[in-house]
Amino acid sequence: MPDHKTSTAETPISKLNRRERRREETTQKLFHAALQLFAERGYANTTVEDITEAADVGKGTFFNYFPSKEHILLTLAQVQRGKYERARDALQQKNASARKIMRALYHELPERLIGGPMLVRSLLSVFLSSDQVRQTMTARLAEARELLVPVIEHGQRNGELRTDRKPQEIALAFQQTLFGTVLLWTLMMTPDDAEQCLDKAFDNFWYGIASRPDGNRRSR
Repeated sequence: MPDHKTSTAETPISKLNRRERRREETTQKLFHAALQLFAERGYANTTVEDITEAADVGKGTFFNYFPSKEHILLTLAQVQRGKYERARDALQQKNASARKIMRALYHELPERLIGGPMLVRSLLSVFLSSDQVRQTMTARLAEARELLVPVIEHGQRNGELRTDRKPQEIALAFQQTLFGTVLLWTLMMTPDDAEQCLDKAFDNFWYGIASRPDGNRRSR
């Protein structure tokens, strides 16, 4: 899938000029309408016409913003990348805590997904069935892990995190446990259980990566 620059759907509209603001507003309307329909009907059962009707724009307008329906997923990936970037930037705060930053990110990343199990299932089906989408998303996830590395390195320096694992390994484990948690939630839980499910999963993840008074040794 060729790379295509679209809005991240989270650009501060107040910082744009009038023309840019109108374009951003339309992009966001299409993006949010698409995610809502994916959650209700599934990705495969949602057409471009469905999206434009829900967003109250002309059908042809869609292709001025997204070359295809699949590019909605690229915009979602850009939104997620922005969350990793904000997590990294949070290191600039006084007394920054790796645990606090990572816990907030653990909750923030799936916030668009936990309102609808159908959305998670439909997106997973696209990732599994489309080589182009899967390759693109794999690359985006790798980029996101690199953004998380400085947070992990900070935690290792200040004694929060064990140092016998590379930051890249911990970043991968972060994504693995979060993906697994969200997937299991879609199969077993209800929306009301989502926050509690994320809390427990993060606490278990943190136990595995946190430093210990007796050092970093772990039984095998």
